[in-house]
Amino acid sequence: KGECKAHVEFPAFADNSKSILETEGAREGNLEDEFTSIERGVQAQDVQSILAKAHMLLEATEYSEAYQLVSTPAEQGNAEAQRMLGYLHEKGLGCDRDFRKAKSWYLCSAQQGSAAAMACLGNLHRAYNITDSVAEDNRCAQDWWKKARAADRDVGKLVKELPEITPPCEAEADASAASEAKAVLQRMFEGDLSAVFQKEPLASTTSKSVDGALNEKAALQFLQSIVVNSKSSVTPSGTVDVHERVSRMHTMAQAVDEDIHHTMLECRNYMNACVAFLDFQAVVEKEGVSDTALITLYNSFYLDEKAAMWEVEQRQKVFEHAKLVTVSNNTAIRHIGLFIASNLTNPVDAAPYLFKLNRELAGSDARVLEYLALVHGFMKKWKDLIFYAQQALDVNPDMYHAHYHIAAAHYQEGNKACAIAHFTKYLDACPVDSRKIVNAHYTMAVCHLGLGQDVSKALRCYEAGLTDEKRLEAFWGSYANNHDKRFLETLNLSNKRAVQRFMKRIR
Repeated sequence: KGECKAHVEFPAFADNSKSILETEGAREGNLEDEFTSIERGVQAQDVQSILAKAHMLLEATEYSEAYQLVSTPAEQGNAEAQRMLGYLHEKGLGCDRDFRKAKSWYLCSAQQGSAAAMACLGNLHRAYNITDSVAEDNRCAQDWWKKARAADRDVGKLVKELPEITPPCEAEADASAASEAKAVLQRMFEGDLSAVFQKEPLASTTSKSVDGALNEKAALQFLQSIVVNSKSSVTPSGTVDVHERVSRMHTMAQAVDEDIHHTMLECRNYMNACVAFLDFQAVVEKEGVSDTALITLYNSFYLDEKAAMWEVEQRQKVFEHAKLVTVSNNTAIRHIGLFIASNLTNPVDAAPYLFKLNRELAGSDARVLEYLALVHGFMKKWKDLIFYAQQALDVNPDMYHAHYHIAAAHYQEGNKACAIAHFTKYLDACPVDSRKIVNAHYTMAVCHLGLGQDVSKALRCYEAGLTDEKRLEAFWGSYANNHDKRFLETLNLSNKRAVQRFMKRIR
């Protein structure tokens, strides 16, 4: 174990000039064993296993399921579960945003000695002014933080202390907004995107641009809007605008018909996946959810899992049948059941199905390996994502999506040079209608800015993103919520000197 730990902490992981794959100990651990152990504990109602799975669900942004999972142990008096429920109510994740309930659960946890809960109570007063008195909130916050440090002097490593509330003053508010915008942007460029998602919306302020390069008010409002909107956009609601979808498919059909060189691969796959899903619906209507129905659904999922349009009740029935056949003696049906079950549940519960399927296939299916990479991505285990995505490329060198996933992992790790390299490989290999082209351009632009290179490279990537967005939104819908694009819109990239001065400042 000591040797493994030394390999995982190999210094080259912090070297932006090296790929993670070029270092020793690239993987983070055996997640399959961890999942198996935790799931076994959850089935046995072991509280620590339940909490471990809840933390995984939070990492995967499956907030509703995390809320349901920790509710029982919280009601039974577990301090950590109570703190988690307080957090979910404070942020409005998986439940209604309710500061009173958040305070109540934090108090229950704090009364059992949880230093983190005490610190969260202190921040609650400072972030939301819950007593309607600045002086009273500051006093309460100070008291709770004093108690938190008395219980655990290192509590600040777990919960970041928010600054005291100050009476509004336009000049001070302006300076504070500018300072906070720079701090958040700096961490964002360093690859720490959690800095964005941990921030709470601040009071509206006015601020001037830095040398004409950045409207700091716009940048700060953009970053805060991510926090406000993220909980409603993380998990699909299941509702579909049928008219919009039909319109997009009609546009696709025309483009595919005119595609004499067969370059519209993703549109073609999507339409074929829709046809396969309609075949699945026809089989279900004729004989109910059956093994035959699963085979047609598998064909649809394998081509493009986003083609399915579900009714919640039908989706649940299919999932239950897929779970049943995961233990079938018929190998082909069992594999189809494992693949479909992994598609119809959250990333945490999908992992065991994918691990089993990959093991039975001896790592020979690139699509399954890609799914395993994505599961690890949801867990923020970026080295493991890279490991499985690279395996997918080894099995099928034409799997261009794997380059995109590897690039995204390097971006999250703060390794911008490797991110650019793999985004470039993705763009070189993908078909002209790939839905991720636009995202790749915008993220590359942010990477170029973060590296402090020639701003013209960032500008070229940004302009390429705008051009491809106009071309592809007719097929895949709006890219308006792309975070990197929205950040780039707050910059005046054409003013190269101003941007370079700004980047130098925030670094």
